[in-house]
Amino acid sequence: MAKTENDDDLLLEQFFQPARQMELADDGFTQRVKHRLPDRTLRLSRIWTAACVIVGVVVFTLLGGWHVLLGWGLRLMTTMPTTGQLAQLWLMLLVATALVLSEVVRREPRLRLY
Repeated sequence: MAKTENDDDLLLEQFFQPARQMELADDGFTQRVKHRLPDRTLRLSRIWTAACVIVGVVVFTLLGGWHVLLGWGLRLMTTMPTTGQLAQLWLMLLVATALVLSEVVRREPRLRLY
């Protein structure tokens, strides 16, 4: 009968089972060390976010994004038939900005004022 890889895995697991269940008394030393280690995922997340923002700003600038936004805004304002609709547009932009900012503050605790 041929030995399979599963048999080897089972034998290894049985061999190391007592060591897995054994606990060393370190008086909480391991937990204290783990809590003092820097959170690598948070640091990498911030670096990745900063890099993406920088790349986005550079690409936006190189492709003339400001000209597109300015042209769109001017065209929107000049084609509004009445000033009442323009006021509604600014009100909608203000409400949308407030909603986005409130969501950002809700998700990022360090930006809270209270």
